[in-house]
Amino acid sequence: MSADNSPHDVLADQDHIEVQEKFWIDRVTGTDSVLRYGDRVAFMTHDFYYLRALPAANNWSVDKSTTRGETEIWTIVNANSPTSTGSPVIVNDEVAFRSSFGRYLYRGTDENVRAHNVNIQALEKWRLLWLPFMGGVI
Repeated sequence: MSADNSPHDVLADQDHIEVQEKFWIDRVTGTDSVLRYGDRVAFMTHDFYYLRALPAANNWSVDKSTTRGETEIWTIVNANSPTSTGSPVIVNDEVAFRSSFGRYLYRGTDENVRAHNVNIQALEKWRLLWLPFMGGVI
């Protein structure tokens, strides 16, 4: 995950998608086959680690963990309507991911990823390219 010597940074490659930039969604909450806003998920990396948010003492960094605890859980938020929950997530929707610390997954201009901001702005918006769940959302 880390392209430099910092153990707490994740590099966001903007040119193309390599295997190290792909994540599996490990669903934690939800009762049907449709992924919905408000559901809680974990991201698993290609090398079977979970993406973990760290607190302010670590500069709101993101790193990897072999176990799935509360700091590895992210809530899916509709970037255009942050308080709405329950509606299905559709491929290419603008989504945000809120950590257990109330910070959003943020791609900095230095391309490092952190759980940094308390607001959803351009750098907190992400797009899911594929959904692993059924229910007609692809």
